[in-house]
Amino acid sequence: MALSFSSGEYMSEIKVTAIEEREDGSALVKLDMDDATFGAIFNYGFVEMIRKGMEVELDRSNIRPMTDEERQRAREKHQANQSRKCVSCGGPTVNDDWCSFCLEEE
Repeated sequence: MALSFSSGEYMSEIKVTAIEEREDGSALVKLDMDDATFGAIFNYGFVEMIRKGMEVELDRSNIRPMTDEERQRAREKHQANQSRKCVSCGGPTVNDDWCSFCLEEE
């Protein structure tokens, strides 16, 4: 199967060389195309991926304000974590006497 398209500057062809259907319903499709076509498709896809990611990150409609109880628990957790210091570097620890960085270095 071959697909042809025009980017305005030149005409190109994309050939489907293999289609492998998988048990989970997905498929692996292998394509053959020239470098310029690959670059144009990759650049377009990459820009769209970034744009869609930004749309998701900017959508904060599902975030609600913290309740008084949640705010109090957050303060208590923050204070508890502030009091635990790594015996090696003095950085914050959560459950141990050593921070994760110093544990990895030992």
